Amino acid sequence: MSTICVSYAIYAIFIIFDFPIRILSSKSRRTFSGSGSFPIRSLAQLACSLAISCFCIFLSGCGVQNQQGSTQTTATSQATSNTPSYQTKFPDTEVPLSQNGEWINGGTTGLDWNNCQSNPGFAFGTQPGTKTGDDSICVLSGNWNSNQSARITTRINSTSNASEELEELWVRATVAAHSITGYEVTCSISPSDPFLRISRWDGPKGNNTMLANLSTGCVNGDVVQATASGNTITVYKNGTSVLTATDSSYTSGSPGMGFYIQNVVGTAAAADAEFGVSAFSATGSASSTGSGASSSNGYSTAFPDTEDPLTQNGEWINAGTTGLDWNNCQSNPGFAFGTQAGTTIGADSICVLSGNWNTNQSAQITVKINSTTNASEELEELWVRTTIAPHSITGYQVTCSISPNDPFLRISRWNGPQGNYTVLANVSTGCVNGDIVQAAVSGNIITVYKNGTSMLTATDSSYTSGSPGMGFYIQNVVGTAAAADAEFGVSAFSATGSASSNSSPGGSSGGPISVNATSLSFGSVALNQQVTQPLTVTNSGGSAATVSVAVTGAGFSLAGATSPLTLNAGQTATLNVQFDPTTAGAASGALTIISTSSTNTMAQLSLSGTGAAHQVDLNWGTPASSSDPVAGYNIYRSAGGSSFQRLNSSVNQQTAYQDGSVQTGVTYEYYVTTVDGSGVESAPSNTITVSVP
Repeated sequence: MSTICVSYAIYAIFIIFDFPIRILSSKSRRTFSGSGSFPIRSLAQLACSLAISCFCIFLSGCGVQNQQGSTQTTATSQATSNTPSYQTKFPDTEVPLSQNGEWINGGTTGLDWNNCQSNPGFAFGTQPGTKTGDDSICVLSGNWNSNQSARITTRINSTSNASEELEELWVRATVAAHSITGYEVTCSISPSDPFLRISRWDGPKGNNTMLANLSTGCVNGDVVQATASGNTITVYKNGTSVLTATDSSYTSGSPGMGFYIQNVVGTAAAADAEFGVSAFSATGSASSTGSGASSSNGYSTAFPDTEDPLTQNGEWINAGTTGLDWNNCQSNPGFAFGTQAGTTIGADSICVLSGNWNTNQSAQITVKINSTTNASEELEELWVRTTIAPHSITGYQVTCSISPNDPFLRISRWNGPQGNYTVLANVSTGCVNGDIVQAAVSGNIITVYKNGTSMLTATDSSYTSGSPGMGFYIQNVVGTAAAADAEFGVSAFSATGSASSNSSPGGSSGGPISVNATSLSFGSVALNQQVTQPLTVTNSGGSAATVSVAVTGAGFSLAGATSPLTLNAGQTATLNVQFDPTTAGAASGALTIISTSSTNTMAQLSLSGTGAAHQVDLNWGTPASSSDPVAGYNIYRSAGGSSFQRLNSSVNQQTAYQDGSVQTGVTYEYYVTTVDGSGVESAPSNTITVSVP
């Protein structure tokens, strides 16, 4: 009986296309060369070819930053306005839900609760399902009137994975470390226990009081609204008033939403994902004309009120209340200053603005010095791209010493925990009363100006998001800490770069930003392989624009990116988007581009692809002549130099075989034998070697 040549036909095919079989293991080679160039996966029908495909998304010259999607925040003068101050349908995948700083989460900030999350068109909870009372809660940041409302559109996919599942609305809510206060409206979606309830939350987890209750629940598509006006909280379902309560405990805070599961039957992740909201809106955003003014491009204030901590109706996030390991800012009319006790080194008084800020931003202070006698070191501080969370502050700090015996001006990068910072630049000049000091960050360059003159620069790309702010520091107190705190501060503060302005920190807007695609599809890609597709971004306007990019979705990523990308007028950039699947099956994602252009401020592309497991397809020809008729074939394989094992459990009657059990990074050898009607095998054919990438 003659042997079968497995490799000859394969070799001939690869030679025709000038592509040796060994090149199949190269990740950098994605097409065959020669007279007909085609993808690797098209060789699936060819003799002994390895079906391989790979996804990747490379984005050259763009930063990664979560963005707000299609939502915008605008100011309204009255809480009773029918025009939403904020509305969203959750265009992005975010854990936790942020929309570029618009949301404050109960896990990240409150610590004892859980965060909200979103997939495109759907917001829902993140509870692990192991504790009672640890709701997933998120409320809007920024400045809100006492009279306000929140509205959700319910989305229910199932109610099978927990015995209690609740949709929540919040008004006048404040989330701080280990504390949530405000008014909660809960609507049960559990068919066995329907109810609608208004409760007052008073701080610690579990400390709440039910104010009103009704035996009716919610179903998919219900529109539920909670309003707070004066001391009356009213709940509407599908436009009809269904429940009211009266309480005067809280007059400030923000609207928000939440989710709760209890008595999980399946998995907590499944219970979280089976219900949520498809749309959210709120009314009652305050104009802040009393304490600070929100302009189209930023924020400014001369501190007209006495506040400890400084808040200006929610405009400020304080490092004592939120950061825990530092101290708050405070104000008297015309004067903001610190609250340090003077006993802990590194416990600066820091406060940053809440809300949504562009990556390019600035902060400016007017220095006010009453005295310098109560501490040997007294520092004014400016902050840009700053994020305050429990036990963590990140961002860029500018410190200006007002101590006559130790003058300096310094740029530092803060890396999280107290005391973890890196000095980036320093100059031996300080500040005096009346100095106007500004810190501006653009791209990866931080610049400090004093009285309009550039004094100091530093380059760093560690942080691309966060808020502007200010701070104060005392050390080596001579008199009392209170006296040292009060002898210096700032008389005015302003910031530019509010993301709602869609403008650059200098106030100028770039031109229209366009992209050359609305979606990118990568097809079928082998696991742990990479495929890249280019995306072209063009600034067709008459001035420069800054572009930031965010990519979401398992397996999708950016490569060769810088953050942010500045496009001059008429300039085009090519962004490389990459897909590298690690699990088999369909994958989807999104690429969002946010620009400082005055038009076309956002572009969002859908991303798709399928992770395909590796397989080896073997083909061979029948023997040219044989005196003993061939009944079928046996296929043998050796993995990584091990002994050969037969793959087929019964005689294979075809002249082809597909091996779908191969693993990444393993080299296999194959041969085939013929079998006659009595089960007698021939000698092995020659052997072919295949390396799986």
